[in-house]
Amino acid sequence: MENNISGIDKMKYDIKVTDNHDGYIINSKDKVPPVTKIIKETVGIGWEAGQWYLDRGTAVHACAKLIADGKRFTHDPQIDGYVEGIYKFFREVKPEVKYSELPVYSHLYKFAGTIDLVAKIRGLNGIFDYKNSLDLERLKLQLGAYKQGLIETVGLEVKFGFGIVLDGKGNYKLTKRIILNSREFLALRTTYAIWDRLGLLNKDHLTIKEGVNNV
Repeated sequence: MENNISGIDKMKYDIKVTDNHDGYIINSKDKVPPVTKIIKETVGIGWEAGQWYLDRGTAVHACAKLIADGKRFTHDPQIDGYVEGIYKFFREVKPEVKYSELPVYSHLYKFAGTIDLVAKIRGLNGIFDYKNSLDLERLKLQLGAYKQGLIETVGLEVKFGFGIVLDGKGNYKLTKRIILNSREFLALRTTYAIWDRLGLLNKDHLTIKEGVNNV
């Protein structure tokens, strides 16, 4: 396993999430939008998470990183089913972890995001994202963005991605292999920049639904 600390040491950029999680600060000065915000503002909100779901997602991702890094930990019993699903994925699939919870940045296209997991399975490097429900088209856009960010941040080119769908009951489902393509996301990045310049972001033309998509 190539641990996350050694991976960060190789990064070209200092990437930090803003305090209110509405963007990333690059090298302590430049603010760029997150991948998920770009998708939400251009494609539509889809499933809107309440604060409880957001807090749960943060806790699950923290546990996922500790599992990937091979560390022992305790957690809130409310997320038992999600944590067990991640453990089960690692036991059965046995991914060779390269990075976990890795922040990535595209200098060329000015966006950033955090990749849940970069690992090798079945002899192939892949980018993985944890979900508790699956919107395959959004996942393809998200993973395509991460492909570009990963190349620019650590110099690793990955051609395939997967979703890890957790049911909250101790189970997971690995999606079929997704061939990564950044072009569609980059088109959305251009649209986002135009809407931002014209003051059209955060408007009511996007449909709001109650629920959650990210774990």
